[in-house]
Amino acid sequence: MKTKIKITSVFGKVLFEYEKEENTVKDTLMKAIKSGAVLRGADLHGADLCCANLCDADLRDANLCDADLSGAYLRGANLRRANLHGAYLSGAYLRDANLYGADLRCADLHGANLHGANLRCAVLCGANLYGADLCYANLCGAINT
Repeated sequence: MKTKIKITSVFGKVLFEYEKEENTVKDTLMKAIKSGAVLRGADLHGADLCCANLCDADLRDANLCDADLSGAYLRGANLRRANLHGAYLSGAYLRDANLYGADLRCADLHGANLHGANLRCAVLCGANLYGADLCYANLCGAINT
């Protein structure tokens, strides 16, 4: 049976929809990115995006609170001001990602690759950064208290 999944903005506007057999939010999001859909402000709260290829995705202002992005490939992704509060990013590949002003409170970034990532003005209170690669990451103005 085909399942149609809609990605909406945090304000309820439909940004992208996709229908296929055994559809998932991950499949729909990856299809949206490949098709060049504008996903700014997407509401992906609690989404299972484990190991998703989201390279160069534009998810500015997106709500990814409590999402599972473990092992996700987010190289060069634009997550500027994204809500990643409580997100699971263990082992995620965020090299050169833009996380300017992102809310990473209580996020699990254990072993994440943040090499060269822009974490300027990001909120990191309670974030687990154990074993994360922060080499050349911009942490200017990041908040950790």
